[in-house]
Amino acid sequence: MGKENGVLRKLTVPAYQVSVVDSTGCGDGFNAGFIKGLSLEWDLEQRARLGSACGGLVIQGLGSDAGIESFEQVMQFMATAQVKKSL
Repeated sequence: MGKENGVLRKLTVPAYQVSVVDSTGCGDGFNAGFIKGLSLEWDLEQRARLGSACGGLVIQGLGSDAGIESFEQVMQFMATAQVKKSL
């Protein structure tokens, strides 16, 4: 890291309240959303929320590629889906 100090920050984003069908590929979905947010130069929280939305869509279908049809669909899901209340 050189002469600069590193900073690690804990960030918690809410999960979406969805029906669980199959969790296969949810982590991959989260990572894909996070990377897409990175490519759009979104901040860390926005990237994590996009990743959470992608995982929330994937978990509702069978298989690792279920649930996500387009970026626009994910954005609509983020705007309308309910999130779980914090414990």
